Amino acid sequence: QQNRPDLAVWEAEKAMPYGVWDPDILFLYGRALEATGKQAEAKKAYQDCLRFAPWSWYARDGLAGVLLREGNPVEALAEIEIAKGLCPTAYHLWSNAGVALASLGANREALAEFEQAVQMDPRDPAAQDNLRRMRAFLDGAEKSDGERGK
Repeated sequence: QQNRPDLAVWEAEKAMPYGVWDPDILFLYGRALEATGKQAEAKKAYQDCLRFAPWSWYARDGLAGVLLREGNPVEALAEIEIAKGLCPTAYHLWSNAGVALASLGANREALAEFEQAVQMDPRDPAAQDNLRRMRAFLDGAEKSDGERGK
């Protein structure tokens, strides 16, 4: 199914009349819609999922991703923080928080989130990449500030 999001959307839509109350179906439907580029529909699926299952950290994570792509990092960060409270072992949530914070210009806070993500799972290449890029960005900003002070 992961390689065929269009098929996943079709299967979820077929199951909806029978399982519309099932938050897992709504979450998977949201993921499949995202994969086919239907961001608005995915957002609604995640929101519907959260109406039935407010404890669904993975639906909050999905919603946060859509919100980030829509340019709403404050709302995304709020969803991520709730998700982190619901599933503190999901290391990628810390990385996602770092992305939201960086888009708000809170780069030191973003760095701390990326460091936490790498500490939680040192083998995750995305977390390592986020951390490396933020460190390089901050190092460059500090050098630039130092040169302006001369």
